[in-house]
Amino acid sequence: ECISEGTVIKYLTDGCLLRQILADPHLTQYSVVILDEAHERSLCTDILFGLLKQLFHQEQEIQRKEPLTVVVMSATLDVEKFSAFFGHCSVVEIPGRKYLVEEIFCDALGPRDANSSAFITE
Repeated sequence: ECISEGTVIKYLTDGCLLRQILADPHLTQYSVVILDEAHERSLCTDILFGLLKQLFHQEQEIQRKEPLTVVVMSATLDVEKFSAFFGHCSVVEIPGRKYLVEEIFCDALGPRDANSSAFITE
């Protein structure tokens, strides 16, 4: 772990964050937690959602320097379900963009031609 007092952003997997919240149930060293790709549900993320919800209900009893902000991000998340789970919290929707994808197929290559033809584009 390469952190110091000057660390502003700390990247953790869901499993590492779960260990952090189990060691410090109030997450006192954090002011913001961002859970990205929330639609890729796992046991760790589901437990984190429950523990963070529980933490919100206890927030007035906890002495924190700053209130904890939780951001849940996903491109395909059921927004209404998650908003209701967290007590109808604020939702920010950013519309996605679609990009045209062009498929280009090469002629069938023999085993010896594959390496040299990889650099040739039409």
